[in-house]
This record gives sequence, C-alpha cells and structure tokens, in this order.
Amino acid sequence: MARGNQRDLAREKNLKKAAGPNKLEGNPLQRNAANSAALAEKVARKQAKAEEDAKKEADDAARLAASGGGAAAPSLGLKKKKEGKGQGLDTLDLLDAGLGGGKKKGKK
Repeated sequence: MARGNQRDLAREKNLKKAAGPNKLEGNPLQRNAANSAALAEKVARKQAKAEEDAKKEADDAARLAASGGGAAAPSLGLKKKKEGKGQGLDTLDLLDAGLGGGKKKGKK
C-alpha cells in the first residue's frame, strides 16, 4: 500500500469524524430532565421487582410450612474450595525432604 493512499484514507476518516452527528442533543436542562425521568422509572421498576420477590419468598415459605416439610436450610451460595496444585506439599515440606522447591538457577 502506498503512503499516499494512507494519507488519503486518514484524511477521509478525519473528515467523517468531524462531520459526525453530535451525541449530545438538546440543551443541558432537557437532557437532565430526561435522565432524571429515566432514573425514576428504573428505580420504580427495581422497587416493584423487590416487592414481588419478597411476596414470592413469603408465599414459598408459607407453602413449605403448610406442607409440613419443615424449615429447609437456605443455600448461602458459598463456593467449595477445589483441590489443586497448591494443595498438599508446600515449599517448606519439600525443602525439609531435601527436594528443591522452586526453579533452579543455571550454572555460571
């Protein structure tokens, strides 16, 4: 590709960037009003969902109690540790056994 072509492509790209549409339309007061309205709607939806979830949780607990199943232990969402390379012998154990624990340095 010739350098002149690169120069023309860069010039076209800069012209497109300069002539591109302005993302911020309207005056700041209108944008702030629209943003606050959208935020209020989002908060209302989130609050309604939380109330619905609480109601559903209460219904599930009542249904469980009515069925005589007793109180089930809720899941805490804790992750179990997996045994991996780090588990088992550590460096001090290897050194005590007379084995090298890390990478060996090359001879000088």
